[in-house]
Amino acid sequence: MDEKKSDLRSIGGGRIAILSSFALVLLFLFAFGCYGCAYQSPLVVPDEQEATLTLLHLVETSWTLDTAAGEQGLPELYNVPITSLEFGSHLNDDGSLAVTIRVKGRPPMMAQFIHEAGRGLFMLIGDDESNIRVSHSTSKDGKSQTITFRGVESNAQCYFLKN
Repeated sequence: MDEKKSDLRSIGGGRIAILSSFALVLLFLFAFGCYGCAYQSPLVVPDEQEATLTLLHLVETSWTLDTAAGEQGLPELYNVPITSLEFGSHLNDDGSLAVTIRVKGRPPMMAQFIHEAGRGLFMLIGDDESNIRVSHSTSKDGKSQTITFRGVESNAQCYFLKN
């Protein structure tokens, strides 16, 4: 019986290292495990000047759907995946920017990106306002750019990468 007690009381350095490593891994899993799945980039509502600069930056550019998570559609757009965006050559008189939207399995659609104070950038399809908020971002190193569509009701997102 004394032998069993002495075995339990003495834990070797190897066992301590293994237990410490295990505890550290568990700590990181609990702390950061859901960070990637719960994180959603904020859609900052730009003021009028920022929105105009963003739209000017998008003039004559083309973008493709980021398919890293598969071809996703937004419920607000009937779950039909938009495959690419092609922006017009100039801003319209009302400050909007025309965009050709290529949709999988359908003919291209014409839409406009427009800014409204307090709401930010959004998309008009014909005369109908979509429930899609739009944001443009550039990576910290400046090498990649992203347009994010976020559904107002579903909070689902689609990402487009600059060609």
